[in-house]
Amino acid sequence: MSWAPEEHRRRYLYTPDFVWSNTVQQAAAACANYFKWNEFLTGGNDDTAEGGYADRNYYGRALACSLAALNRRPLASAGMWGMPREVRRRMEAVSAVYGAGGHPVFRSVADYAPRSIDVLFVYPQDLVAVEERFGSWMVLYGYANYATAEKIVQYGQVTEDGWLRVGHERYRTLAVLYEPFPDTLFLDLLRDFVERGGTVIWTSIPPLDTQARQAVASMCGLSFLHTPDPLGLPLPGRQVCFRGVLTPVPSQTILTDFVVDRVFPIEPGPDAEVVATLQTGGPEGVATVGVRRCYPGGGQAVCLGFRPEDDQSASTGSEIRTWFEVLRALGSYAGDDHPTVVSRTTKYLATKFANGAIAVCPHYRRHPENWPGGFYRDEEVDRVCLERNPLPDDSLDLSGLSVAGQRVTYRGRHAVAWRFDSQARTLRAFAGLGCCGITIDDVTFEWSAGEVDIGWHPLGAAYATDDVVPLYRVWVGSPGLVELPLSLPGKQVELWQGSYVGSGRGGARPMYTRLGYGIRQVSWRRTPRGVKLDVGEELVGHWLYVVTPV
Repeated sequence: MSWAPEEHRRRYLYTPDFVWSNTVQQAAAACANYFKWNEFLTGGNDDTAEGGYADRNYYGRALACSLAALNRRPLASAGMWGMPREVRRRMEAVSAVYGAGGHPVFRSVADYAPRSIDVLFVYPQDLVAVEERFGSWMVLYGYANYATAEKIVQYGQVTEDGWLRVGHERYRTLAVLYEPFPDTLFLDLLRDFVERGGTVIWTSIPPLDTQARQAVASMCGLSFLHTPDPLGLPLPGRQVCFRGVLTPVPSQTILTDFVVDRVFPIEPGPDAEVVATLQTGGPEGVATVGVRRCYPGGGQAVCLGFRPEDDQSASTGSEIRTWFEVLRALGSYAGDDHPTVVSRTTKYLATKFANGAIAVCPHYRRHPENWPGGFYRDEEVDRVCLERNPLPDDSLDLSGLSVAGQRVTYRGRHAVAWRFDSQARTLRAFAGLGCCGITIDDVTFEWSAGEVDIGWHPLGAAYATDDVVPLYRVWVGSPGLVELPLSLPGKQVELWQGSYVGSGRGGARPMYTRLGYGIRQVSWRRTPRGVKLDVGEELVGHWLYVVTPV
């Protein structure tokens, strides 16, 4: 049986090319619910990102971060295979920015945490129960976390100041993708959340149970109109037009007549505004398919009686931005410097982490897959594939980019991550390749005359031994003279060579010692700006530990 990349690319979204999901097979093997497995496994790992198509892999990394947010060990890992080495490196940059993989020097800046996001999507676990052809996703959207309704009830709590805390993360917006059988406790949690200032967006099918349907209708200030089929109206080709607060959202075409794309007309109540309409093409004329109800505490409940789409890879011929624009219009991504707004309005992917770290890399989302899959790679076949389908540039040229409250100017490649202390005006942690400095909020840090691969992050008393208190862990992946902008105490400081962690650009070396253990002391010089170090071949790729003796 031959493997045709172009055939598989057409099946990443619900289009007429879609045949069947593998969720039934997963269910037969008792592994269809990632969130159940997450109770027993650690590391927030998932393999949704396997393969090479970028948009699916953004979603896979978001899912890895979502699992980490609920796991007792909040580490995200998005597995991948089946692509040329050069493609894998580009995808590793995306993983690094998500905090779901990539080189350890990037993960260290974020304290090995997944990226933080304040939008939560309810993972549609019951979709396959409605029709077995369909799996457990409604949209391949990478700018939210995911959790099943079951896990939201199990771990969710609405805080006094109007946030929904679920596991290790908290959210301002919760979006329901496809919940035909919602639990009463879940609906009670939604109502509490919206009354305390949160945003709830209910999309697609209303609850099939009468009592639950009435609870959603009451929360959103509407009535669900009768449809001959309780699974909705098939209206492929019709356009949803937005109005009111959602006026900035581009119109969206209903793609198919699948159950995932069925439409549910609604009637707004006296305290709700119409935000979306659709021309049915029948005697009904224009149908209301979206309403919004505002609450005195600043909360809002929105109901959209269709499936909002989002396809940043333009895999159907043009980019679809419905989810992003809806969330932006509702204030879920506040400000033009919000990492998700930066990600959807520039050529860069940007994220923020709980410890204040920010990461940026070039997008890798519109490079269509034309190579064969599989673990084994034929380098000649891969070379020919990429000759015919060249990789996009992986350089970074940030000229005053505003992201997460900071303004950055930087040149490098692959990815960059930093942690800037705005009060002390110091660069607490950094990771970047092919760079010689960075400017953040008009403060410039330079560490070399030429381009180097470099990174460092602080260590603390928790890592102390009987002999030393570690201050920083440093990594330099290319030879040269560097001057690291590290804040050093007045007491004695030593620099030790540790284990080898390669950059992926050269051959492997043996790991001489366990991580965190020094091999030998390294000569260096203290300067007013920090640590000056001549990195020779013997130090390239090794962790270097800056410590003070006890």
